[in-house]
Amino acid sequence: MFINDNGESLAGNFLLFADDVKFFKEVTSIHQQHELQEDLLRIEQWCGRNAMQLNAHKCQVISFGRSKTLLHFDFSLYGLLLDRVTVIKDLRLYMTPSLDPGIHITKTCSKANCVLGFISRTSRNALTPATLKTLYVTLVRPIVEYGSTVWAPQQIGHCDHLNKVQRRFLRLVGVRSGIRYPDIDIQVIASQHQILSLSSRRVALDLIFLFKIFNSLVECPELLRHIDLHVSAATRLLQPFSKHSHQTVYAYQSVIPRLLRLGNAAHRLEYFGVSMLVFRRRVFSWVSEHDAH
Repeated sequence: MFINDNGESLAGNFLLFADDVKFFKEVTSIHQQHELQEDLLRIEQWCGRNAMQLNAHKCQVISFGRSKTLLHFDFSLYGLLLDRVTVIKDLRLYMTPSLDPGIHITKTCSKANCVLGFISRTSRNALTPATLKTLYVTLVRPIVEYGSTVWAPQQIGHCDHLNKVQRRFLRLVGVRSGIRYPDIDIQVIASQHQILSLSSRRVALDLIFLFKIFNSLVECPELLRHIDLHVSAATRLLQPFSKHSHQTVYAYQSVIPRLLRLGNAAHRLEYFGVSMLVFRRRVFSWVSEHDAH
């Protein structure tokens, strides 16, 4: 309640999260950059009225865009120039100016491998494969899946980087089960322990997110208005969502178009009139039928 009014005087868009505020604007001219600087001055004034002071050294600026020649501007707060960065961490997601997920995937896999290595070193031969699986799905896999709807990889190299984490775990299970390392068949072990591939799980998580948007479990009207239902006179046409053409591969692979394509592929699923628990069970049953390690 204390901070809710600090964006009322801002000319651009803003996001509030606990004690953090982010404000942003589409910039195509120097005039719009000056408007952002004026927003910074308004933030200063708001802090002054509320007996607060921001730490300018903790504030950062980043520009997002696909162009190689982004417009830059020296933004300041309390007379101090703000640091301009090329990588920023926001709500556990690493973002770059081009929104390429490569850096996020690299850092995420590094963290997941550290946790998996800790499990391997401390467990030795004391834990059963079933217990190792519990530790993996509880402590390791959530790391490489967090926010995947936002950064879902499309490049083979990025996908393989993520898959190496799970392959390492499956080999660990194989060794602990008494199988010689050269004889380990990853697909067999994954099937025995009912472990889906990470790519299949990302598909399931995307479909669950789509379900949440439809059923207001994610309160975001801006996302909902981008989802077009397909109404066709042909009763045999099993495509619940409309198809749209995209001028670039980047737009084609972006979040909403990808969700709609997956929704059409999984047209058997019912998005209305079922509980979240039932939908989740049906989604994972559907992806299990199409899973490939």
